Parts: sequence; C-alpha cells; structure tokens
Amino acid sequence: ENIDKAIAFEIEFYYEEKLIDKIKYNLKEREAVKNSNNKLSSSDVIYLINTDRFVNGDVNNDRKKDLKEKKTNRNKENSRHGGDIQGIINQLNYIEKMGFTSICTNPLLVNDVEVNSYDGYSCTDMYEIDPRFGSNELYKNFSFECSQKGIKLIKDIVLNHVGIEHWWMDDLPARMWMNNQKEFKPSSERAQTIFDPYSSKVDVHDFTKGWVSEKQPDLNQSNKYVSTYLIQNAVWWVEYASLSGLRVPYFSYLDKGFLNKWVLGVQKFHPNLSIVADGKLFDKSCIGLVQKQNHEYEESEVPFLFKSEPSNIPFLLDYPLQNSIIKSLYPSEKSTQNSLVPLYESLANDYLYSDPNNMIVFLDNNVQNRSFSQLNHDLYAWKMAYSYLLVTRGIPQVYYGSELLLSDSLGPGKVSGQDLDFPGGWKGDKVNGFTNLGLTQQQKEAQFFLK
Repeated sequence: ENIDKAIAFEIEFYYEEKLIDKIKYNLKEREAVKNSNNKLSSSDVIYLINTDRFVNGDVNNDRKKDLKEKKTNRNKENSRHGGDIQGIINQLNYIEKMGFTSICTNPLLVNDVEVNSYDGYSCTDMYEIDPRFGSNELYKNFSFECSQKGIKLIKDIVLNHVGIEHWWMDDLPARMWMNNQKEFKPSSERAQTIFDPYSSKVDVHDFTKGWVSEKQPDLNQSNKYVSTYLIQNAVWWVEYASLSGLRVPYFSYLDKGFLNKWVLGVQKFHPNLSIVADGKLFDKSCIGLVQKQNHEYEESEVPFLFKSEPSNIPFLLDYPLQNSIIKSLYPSEKSTQNSLVPLYESLANDYLYSDPNNMIVFLDNNVQNRSFSQLNHDLYAWKMAYSYLLVTRGIPQVYYGSELLLSDSLGPGKVSGQDLDFPGGWKGDKVNGFTNLGLTQQQKEAQFFLK
C-alpha cells in the first residue's frame, strides 16, 4: 500500500471468465518532484510557445515515414514546419535574457493525424511525446535544463478530447468511454449554459458532451474510469518530467463535476502545483464563478453566485482584460484621441474575481490574432499595451515572437494568422530574431522595449 516504493505484481486478463493472458508489471519507486512547489506568482512572466513554429533544432526528426503527416512544409499554414523541443532548449539563453521566467508550450504528445498535426490538440497517445518534437527522454531533459536556469515549465494537457485516430477508437476500453460515441454530435458552443442557474440539462449536455470537431471525439469524464485515467496521466507527467504546472485548454467544455475532481486528484499528490485553465470566456462573471474562492462561508451564507461550485483552479486566462486593452488602445477612425473607458470598466469589475492577482493577463495567444495586428500595426499603441500588461495585477503571458511584432504583415513564409514561424528558427532564414540579423528598426525597438 506504500505508493512511494517499488512493487512488482501480476495482472490477469479475462474474456468471458476465461484467462487469456497475464503479465508481470513493475511499479517503479517514485522520485521527488521539487519543481511542483514552484508556484506561479506575479513576479513571473510566461512565454507561450507553439513548438512547431519556434525553432527547428533537430532536422533529423522532420520526416517520419510511419506517421500520417510524413514531412514538413513551411509554405503551408496547416502543415508541420519542423520546430521541436531541441529548438527550445537551444534558445533557453535567449528566453532567459528576455526576462521570461516560465515556459508553456502547446501540447507535445503524439498527434498522428493528417491535417493540423502541428498544433497538438488531436492527441493519439497520452503517454508519448510526438517523435517529430523529440522523445519522452528529451522532454524530461528539457525540464531539467529549464530548472537549471530557474525557469518553470508548464505542460499543456487536453482533458476534453482526443484525436479520431487515437488507438482507443479501434476498441474502446469501456462502455460510454466517449460522449456520443455512436454518432458525431457537435458541441452547441453555448458556454453560458454551464453558468446559467435556469438552464435545462439538455442545454448543458449539448455544450459539454458535444465534440469540438468531427475529428476530435469527446471524452466522457463522468465515467469513473475515464476520470481516473486522466488524473493518473496528469500525475504521471508531473512526476516523470518534474513539472511546475499544467495548463488545461477547453476547460469550459469539461464535465463540471469532473474538473474539480481532477484538480483535487492532482493536488492530492502535488498541492502547490500551478494549474492554469484556458477556456476563451469573455464574460468576467463566468470566469469568476470558476476561479478557486478565497472565502469561507457557512452553507446557509453562500452567496447565490457561489452556488456554481468553483473548480478549485486558481489561475485562469483573463480574456475580458485582453479584450478591454485592445478596445482602449486601437486607433479610432472617428477620433484622434483614444478612450480608456473599456479598460477602466473591466478593472472596476475585478470584484467578480476571487483573486485578480492570479489571473493570467495577455494580449495574444494561439487562438487570438497577433496583438500588433489587432492594434493596427501601431507601435506606440503596442508599447502602451505591453507597458500596461506588465505592470497591472496578475501574471503576464507573452506569445512567442510578439517581441518581434510578428503579425499578418511581418511573419516569415506564406502563412498568416497567429502561428507564424519565429524568424531565425530555421537554417537559412534571412531574418533572425535571436541575432537581430535583418530585423526592421521597429522590430529591434520592440524587442529591446519588451526586454
């Protein structure tokens, strides 16, 4: 019963009460995870990296014949471009010198799908790093190298769904392992239903149980075996790679009771682990209903708003503030003077958050257009936005390449949008953000300013 010690035991497999196989299983001794106590605070700045678009540190893993997307193509927006874990390791000095204290990457697990495999959100094996990014051992070394520089490592972990090509889909482990597993039903995309005190069960079901896309089957977290699997998988990665935190995208789609169960299950082993939730919610009151409460109430005194049972997650992305900053600083065509009223009104509503200091504040990320584009390529507005971001309450997060004004007008290659290649991350790049080669005067000014 001592879970910290190594133990060997036998597992037997039966089919219709007949023993068909048995294996000997060795449970290894647990190692100490010192980094799980490195909790995020307002002294941190997170660097969010789309690994495939950052640096190609190992060209030998660009082609994998046994995977569905066999090669890279930097001229296609939805193709892999070749960035990998080794590339991030190679640029840890740059990240450290820029002043970033934490790194969060997109999901790095095996994504054996034909299209958009680079983004990592259609996992086909929850225990294996995609070989095009590296290996489990390399990811473990990446964590060690970060720790040596005092940089916290946060792992993106998708709990809502897997990819349609996941090996489970050939033979589901148990009944009701997936939601709508007999036929595809899309999510209603109506997040308000999970906060609405008057919503019907059907409305909540259609949002949380639907699939986010036809290629991403929705996991049934209300199944106790699924929830246990997801908790154990998270704990395993924290301990294997000595992580400082986990980020949960699509959190609003998750089964409401499960999210709290998952957080408590992980915190049972690592109570100080930083857990960040990302759900692209723009309603401040809804986000406040999710954040871990700092108040103690008797049952009879619980305010109406708190009856939604907070998820025990302390850190959430502050989409309302991001929206307010852009609205306040976007150059207006009707007036030569911008209005900071949206920003003021957003901050005035901070009482809706249990702890505004634990909100992750940002200007752009993997689901938002680049901030320089949103601000109409106005360097002065961009500087004001980042000045505010870095001194306001909360924990700042910067998307890779934003320090170089990456946007729809300054990205390398033939791709547009937020997932642009970091200039200088590939051999032969004519522009290099790490050495300043070929940067425009504006890019140099922005990088120096943010540093």
